[in-house]
Amino acid sequence: EDITKYADLFESLSKEEKKRKGILGETNELLGSLDMAYHGGFSVKLSATFYINFPKFHAIALPFQAYVRVDSIVGNLFLYCTPHTHNPSSSSPSEFHPSKLLLMFSEMPKTKFSIRLNVGRTNAKISAIFPQISNYFVSSIRKNLWKQCVCPNRLSFNI
Repeated sequence: EDITKYADLFESLSKEEKKRKGILGETNELLGSLDMAYHGGFSVKLSATFYINFPKFHAIALPFQAYVRVDSIVGNLFLYCTPHTHNPSSSSPSEFHPSKLLLMFSEMPKTKFSIRLNVGRTNAKISAIFPQISNYFVSSIRKNLWKQCVCPNRLSFNI
């Protein structure tokens, strides 16, 4: 909510008012709020083989595959890009710190995931037999999304 108020304030003021109030620091800053609606779906496939040892030197290899498909993400995405700044520890006046692009959602976005888990060579669909396992993976993905990119947390990239 504070981010939305800040973005509204930022858009309502003139450039001179922004400089006077200290809102607009340097040139080449970027501040924005996007209503994001991604409906397309991208997939990730994870494969692993588990080796299980039994007594008397017997072992079994158990292949495991997980398919995660993100069907949609809908939410308000806030972005901020800092300007290049001079590196004070450098003796060269032309050396700059890179800009940072910060991305965060103002609240938890609405998401839709689908997960398929296969175990063994017969590709037994564990997610169909035990839906609680799929629900656990979906809740883990949502929890990590919350921890990584919902305000005040953010994704940060050097550009």
